[in-house]
Amino acid sequence: MQKKNEYLLAGILSFSFIFLFFIITGILFSGLHLVDDHECFTFAAILEEKGFFEGFKQIFVHDFTIRFRPLYMIVRILKVHFFGINMVAWYICNIAEVALALLFFYIFAREMKTNVFFSVMFAVLILTGGQSAVWWRLGPPESLATMLFSAGLLATLYLSKKRTKKSVAIFIVSLTLMSLQKEAFLISVPGFYLLLMAFEIRNEENRVDLKEIIVTFFKKHIFEIAVMVIVVLIELYVTVFVVGTNQIGYAGFPADWGLKDYLAGIWSNLMNGCVTHMMLALIMLCIMFTGFRNCVITWAEILEILFCIFIFVAQQFLHARSEMFERYFLPWVICICYFAVIIAYRFVQKNRKAVIVAGGVLLLFCAYYFDEAVTIGVKFAERGEQLTECMEYVADNCEKDARIVSTIGIHEEDLSIGIFLEELYGYSDISNICLVEDRIEEWKSADVLFARSEQIYDYLSQVEDLSLDDFELFETEHYEVAIRKNVQ
Repeated sequence: MQKKNEYLLAGILSFSFIFLFFIITGILFSGLHLVDDHECFTFAAILEEKGFFEGFKQIFVHDFTIRFRPLYMIVRILKVHFFGINMVAWYICNIAEVALALLFFYIFAREMKTNVFFSVMFAVLILTGGQSAVWWRLGPPESLATMLFSAGLLATLYLSKKRTKKSVAIFIVSLTLMSLQKEAFLISVPGFYLLLMAFEIRNEENRVDLKEIIVTFFKKHIFEIAVMVIVVLIELYVTVFVVGTNQIGYAGFPADWGLKDYLAGIWSNLMNGCVTHMMLALIMLCIMFTGFRNCVITWAEILEILFCIFIFVAQQFLHARSEMFERYFLPWVICICYFAVIIAYRFVQKNRKAVIVAGGVLLLFCAYYFDEAVTIGVKFAERGEQLTECMEYVADNCEKDARIVSTIGIHEEDLSIGIFLEELYGYSDISNICLVEDRIEEWKSADVLFARSEQIYDYLSQVEDLSLDDFELFETEHYEVAIRKNVQ
């Protein structure tokens, strides 16, 4: 009963924490953003035109030619169907996913006999920092995938304690759903076999014959392991031979890349985006070696470390080309935190001074990552609010036949501006320009120029017969709009 009350309180605090974060930073009511959100309009239009089932099929099949993430697309289409462009409803879904992930990670750490403070650090360190962008970005699949990963950890632990039809089903379902959400999580599934064996060995501490333990393990779990092996092999086959691994320019496994290229990419990741997490792992490793007492490294610890190494290496190779930053830290960062918190605590728990030092280090890193999350979140909210301000300014000062040119220079963002102005404000004559020099005439005939801050003056200097004096400029910190004076 005491544990249930603790976990209930942890759940309430998790939801309250994430919800208040969204309120205080302004994210919850920040409106539309230029990355990902335009798909809500595109999908909604397809579903309305084709009907739900035909539209669903069209969207799903198109995405399947690019990526293998079927669960992600199913959930995304259903959200569009039920929520439309109600961004607050979308954010509330994200709040629920992140809060559940926090709760599940905390419960997992507590069930691993980690104290309350270290369990909180484990959960918070995984979801703060650059990867906290998955809290509020509505396009990426990592928020739901991370929640399913945390559920998979719990399912693996409970399966090792008591094998029932229910625990087997939860184990298979949670890992299968996780693997269907994104490829990076699919390749993480084999690591859970190592964890399951580690937990089984820890449960059999009285037995010293490793061979006997392993034989017993496979006899006990042969069904669920066989099912998950088949699931993973089928999904990998579809990913590699049906969809393809090189459909996206910035990611995948290109044919012209060799081992040297991957190692160079991994080294770049470790020395740049991943450097603070590597520092955390190395500092905690030093504390473990200098502070452990009466701690014998068992086969269970070795398998847990192998789990961390497997996730570490697999994710680094997967992201060697695309680089590792922001949401791409997931699920890689989970293995770092597993080692730096759960395994480290087990080594130092009998040394009070080492526990205090380790706790202090974790708290410092947690404060650093949380500050980063707040900074990124506030800027995200500001961009949404200022985007709305600029679009409202255009709507208040221009007729519907005004010719609008979006000149940010990033295809998805320019496309988003066009979709938002057309769907929300009724404008139809909109052009997206990435390279000014290629489409000078469209600049000269534009009634409205839409850009990021400080871009318009720079662009106008490249176009003859145009001057900022010909336009009325509306500026915000992140975006700006120039309206030709004779159309106001």
